[in-house]
Amino acid sequence: MADQATFVGVGSGGSDSMSTGSGEGAGQGVMTERVQALASSVYREFAQVVNQYGEGPVASIMPIVITVLESLDGALSDLGDSQRALEEATEDNEQLHAQYDKEKQMRREEQIKRMRNEDQGEDERRELKQQIE
Repeated sequence: MADQATFVGVGSGGSDSMSTGSGEGAGQGVMTERVQALASSVYREFAQVVNQYGEGPVASIMPIVITVLESLDGALSDLGDSQRALEEATEDNEQLHAQYDKEKQMRREEQIKRMRNEDQGEDERRELKQQIE
């Protein structure tokens, strides 16, 4: 019956690792709620089995189910972290791309200025050369 008490805590928002906390990200709390909903659903099914057949059939599988639900919660949390990291990387990439485009445009403009200055210098040299001759 101790296993069932542990599972009851999981399904009813107890203080174990499956309870909904105020996570940092908005998605993280939602994910934990998803796992809690699954845990509640499984708990209801286990409760029906216990009522019909006793604790025997449920006692051996309950720790496994709890471990799976905790692993799912951890995986969903990791997924949320990965999604946030991806969003940050995407934003950084967009900023770097915009900066690259801006610098590329500035280089083009500088190159055009240099070419104009070179052309102007050559024109002035030709004029001076013609004046000297």
